[in-house]
Amino acid sequence: MAGRHTSHTMEHKLLKAVATGDADLLAQALGIWPTATAEQGDVDQSCCLKGVTAEGSSVLHIAASRGHLKLVVMICTHDISLIKSRNNQLDTPLICAARAGHADVVDYLVRAASAMQEPERSVLRAWNSGGATAMHEAVRNGYAPVLQKLMSSDSGLATAVLGGCVQPARYEMSESLRRWEPTLAEKVDIDGRTALHYAVLTGETGLVELLLDNSSAAYIPDNDGLFPVHVAAIAGKASVTRMLMEMCLNCDELLDNKQRNVLHCAVEYGSSLVPASPCAYKLVMLIPADS
Repeated sequence: MAGRHTSHTMEHKLLKAVATGDADLLAQALGIWPTATAEQGDVDQSCCLKGVTAEGSSVLHIAASRGHLKLVVMICTHDISLIKSRNNQLDTPLICAARAGHADVVDYLVRAASAMQEPERSVLRAWNSGGATAMHEAVRNGYAPVLQKLMSSDSGLATAVLGGCVQPARYEMSESLRRWEPTLAEKVDIDGRTALHYAVLTGETGLVELLLDNSSAAYIPDNDGLFPVHVAAIAGKASVTRMLMEMCLNCDELLDNKQRNVLHCAVEYGSSLVPASPCAYKLVMLIPADS
């Protein structure tokens, strides 16, 4: 995907500092302190970190992608909001650091994000224009330490990312994630939901089939007792509902915390199963006489 054209607005001194990892030059550019060899007139107190390169990258993108941890700390101390900045490819500094395998920078950015008012998850789970998150980049490039840092910071990260892989590029990454760690499909988030719970909401049968490679995920309820088949029925995803019931035996008998089966859920929420489905006819027989 071609990036957008952006005017280069980053000051040369800043670009040189972050590209070479020169902490003294960055400090001088930021007006924090002049270097021993710098003339007083070289100190620019009005330096602004909002400038970007032609690729739309901020100083934090560059420092993070090159693994200059000291500079990353200095930049974030000066302007923490740059953690949320995006370049032309919608990469965040965290995605850049993960792609390059800089575990120490990833660790710092994750911890720094937790100090922001905006939820930390929005930084960890951000997608770029290619459909990749920081976790995807870690998996794609084989950086286990980076992946471990990310997953330890957000217990529901793998579930959210795996279940959100809908576009073709993301679907391929979802498969890579599953191969990397086969048990990811069974991990739950704070609401007790697995990747399959989220995948059924998309209606993407290919993704659901991929996650059903381990059919045990179909029998994991969330905190409300809803199994993936209930979620699919409530959302009116007929094709996915049929797939679940055909691939996972006894899905029609699963009850949530309110003692509802899949057809109860579909009827209550105004969605419908395909009338011609044998599964639907079978479910009708399960409805209590007084319902």
